Parts: sequence; C-alpha cells; structure tokens
Amino acid sequence: MNRFINTTVFAVAMAVAGSALNSCSLPDNHETDAPFTTCPVAEKPSLVCNGFNVMPTANADGNSVATSEYGNSVIFTENDICYFDVNTRELKFFGEMDSLYKKIGVLEGIEFHLGDKMLFSGSCTSVSLACSQIFDDIVLCYGDIDEDGNVRNGYYLLDCYPSWYADSDAVKANRAKHAGDWATFIEYLDSKGKLRK
Repeated sequence: MNRFINTTVFAVAMAVAGSALNSCSLPDNHETDAPFTTCPVAEKPSLVCNGFNVMPTANADGNSVATSEYGNSVIFTENDICYFDVNTRELKFFGEMDSLYKKIGVLEGIEFHLGDKMLFSGSCTSVSLACSQIFDDIVLCYGDIDEDGNVRNGYYLLDCYPSWYADSDAVKANRAKHAGDWATFIEYLDSKGKLRK
C-alpha cells in the first residue's frame, strides 16, 4: 500500500512539473521576451552642489587668475539632504554628511545646480563661525547664532555672513537677485518631501 501511494505521488508530481515546463515553452514564432533586469537604474539626482577653488592661481604668463572647476567636485546631492528648514535655513544631511567640512574647505566656492540650470551661481561660499570676513551673498555656514545669541550646530544656507550684515544694501540687492532661484530651490525640495516649514 505504501509503495502504491509513493508511486501515485511521484506520478502526480511529474504531471505537474511537465505542465509547468510546457506552459513556459517559447511561442510559435520563437521570439523571446525582453531580458529581465534585476537592478533598476538609479535616477540621477537633479539638485547638485559643486565645489570649486576660488583662490587665485598663476597662469603660464605669471598673471593671477581665479580658478573654477564647475561640475568637477560634487559636494552633495539632493539624496544627501534629509531636510531644509525654511525658518532657520538649516540644511540637515543624512549620516556621514554631517561631517561635510571634511569635503569642502572654509572659503571654498560652492554652486547649486538644478538639472542643467545654475541656481546660485558662484555666489555661494562655505564659511564657519570662526571666519572673520564679511560676505554679502549666499553662504553655506557651519553653525549659526540665533536671535538670543545662542550658537546652533549644523549647516545653514544664509543670505550673508555674519547675520548682522543682513540689512546692508548689498545683501538686500543680492537677496532680490536670487529671489526667483530661491523660490525654485524651495519648491523643488518641497516636491521631494525634504522641506520643513
């Protein structure tokens, strides 16, 4: 009896396997479907921050020229951004990006690109609270001082450095110049769910 059950189970299993193989056979025209891909292609980030050297160097004639390596040094992309806080202007990064200062030097120039468009072209620079220079245009600053005089750690995308210089005519003019690009920057991060209000 046991032998009969084993033979019956084996026969049924073979019939099921045969049906499965038959249903997977090639169609009559012997064309195969497109190959299956196991690794989807990652979408290229649209928002990119590039770094460049703003220090003057000497050319072959001995004349001093500013060097710029646009696009050669990616500092971070939208994929590295956890959120941007519209009120404090904090740009919070994931994990290791919190030590961004290792990737860019103080007073190095940075540019924000959205696709093929430059948003903040040549106007951004990287500074820290230890910097004694004044900048009347957009800066990525490590640290910020709030209205009560408290120091906050992290990265802040500010209109100028230091913050007390914000009411100057030069900063107001640059803020007006960047208004459209700034709105685009905010809208894009909002569309990606990376905006804190």
